[in-house]
Amino acid sequence: MKSGAYRSEEILNQLDKEVAGLIRGGMRLAYTNQPIHGCDIHKELVDAIATAYAHMGGEVGEFYAGLLRKGEIVPAMPKSPASDRYWSPGELYYTS
Repeated sequence: MKSGAYRSEEILNQLDKEVAGLIRGGMRLAYTNQPIHGCDIHKELVDAIATAYAHMGGEVGEFYAGLLRKGEIVPAMPKSPASDRYWSPGELYYTS
């Protein structure tokens, strides 16, 4: 399975408009076994997104619906930085 296949236009055109709109708006599916930094996790959307992918059918739909239902991936929305001076945890910057 190609990384990011769930957000290709071909796949998004097969999903219901609400879920496709979330993904086009920046929603990502993040693996829960990896650190997720700088994102808000939206577990309340798991069922809706899993159902949308399951109704789509096919290999991609079944793959992502299964991962969502097992809790292996979760919907995550990247936080927009409060300013242009946003740094990841652990980064150190000096200004003078």
